[in-house]
Amino acid sequence: LHPFSVAECKDPIGPDQILSRRRVSFPWQDLMANGGFPEPLLSGRERESIRWSRLRLERLVLEDSRDVLAVSDLHAFRNLIQLLPERVGSLFSANALREDVGPAYGTVRSWVQVLEALYHCFRVPPYAKLNRAVRAEPKMYLYDILQIPADQPGI
Repeated sequence: LHPFSVAECKDPIGPDQILSRRRVSFPWQDLMANGGFPEPLLSGRERESIRWSRLRLERLVLEDSRDVLAVSDLHAFRNLIQLLPERVGSLFSANALREDVGPAYGTVRSWVQVLEALYHCFRVPPYAKLNRAVRAEPKMYLYDILQIPADQPGI
């Protein structure tokens, strides 16, 4: 499942609310503390949410990514995933990741595409005139906000 959006958390409609026409809202603090994914958000426990986020990340690295792509260097792939949270909201450069992680540029690019296909992260391209947009880099964001450090600037 995708995480709840801000609009859904403001006024979500669940299966039991559809029948009763009763709506429940999640405070912004709950969304930021427990993440937007339904299971940890509905549990309401921050410790459970952090555990759920770690298990999701481990499952993504060890199982899901191997089903999509044969990752030969699991250590470098895990390092790439650990570097993404500190780069959230900034310009995304596969070449800079390549320099930090080590594998070839094409390998890093394919790993990021796998992570996007598995809904770990997404890139937002710049909105500009076509000739400038081709040269500008997109920004990278994560679906799981619990992976992003709390002291991240601009978040």
